[in-house]
Amino acid sequence: WVLDYKQSSVTELEILYGALKPELSPNYQPNLKQRCFFYLRDELYCIKNFGVNDPRTNDYEEQDEFKKKKLKQLKEKIKKQKNNKGFVVHEKFTNHRDLNQLVLDDLLS
Repeated sequence: WVLDYKQSSVTELEILYGALKPELSPNYQPNLKQRCFFYLRDELYCIKNFGVNDPRTNDYEEQDEFKKKKLKQLKEKIKKQKNNKGFVVHEKFTNHRDLNQLVLDDLLS
């Protein structure tokens, strides 16, 4: 199946296999309820946390335009399928404290 996704990143392959298309797995159990959590940063995360033109943003944001486009498409796939698949998708967290709380709340729910 991987050959069908030659233009995909390892991250996209993992998300496809584990969440978006679990039927690709030889261990797929259709009756087993999926629990998937996705945490998508606010698009202004770096500016809000580091300011404008801070070199640390290179560690948090994709610089290559093609890869940026692919990442955006992957996020859209996740958001589109969240209702069909029952995913929990948190969008636009703005700092690590918010992320920590979201993860904790999800794990305790």
